Amino acid sequence: MVLGVIFSLLGIGMLIVVMFQMAIFALPLFVGVTAGRFAYETGAGALGAVLVGAIAVAVARGTAQLVLVVTRSTALRVLIALAFAAPAGFAGYHVVLGLSRIGGAQGLWQPVFAGIGAVIIAGAALMRLSTPSIPAQNRPHAV
Repeated sequence: MVLGVIFSLLGIGMLIVVMFQMAIFALPLFVGVTAGRFAYETGAGALGAVLVGAIAVAVARGTAQLVLVVTRSTALRVLIALAFAAPAGFAGYHVVLGLSRIGGAQGLWQPVFAGIGAVIIAGAALMRLSTPSIPAQNRPHAV
């Protein structure tokens, strides 16, 4: 019994870590699923839909990374980071809502916990995207 509780807590902890690490991929995944569904509904078949979805994910993620690396405009960087953080918050809301239902929260507390979780997860995604990936000493200087 005690071993089961320990493993359950470790599993939930690992789920939360994975959720925070994967939060920034919510927007590219949404783009990929949307493109894949469109391809499937227009007659591409299952394999074609998966291929179109995978390409859409790669293009969405690659384009955002390229713009974040190349642009010097703070406003554009913030807009891209917010575009990635919003779906991460939406996904985080539903993950925390499910965990609060499993955990036994009742009534009004379920959406309250889910809302707090959504803000935390969206903030974590925003922080991951706003942190420069190039060390300061290796960044090119403005001319």
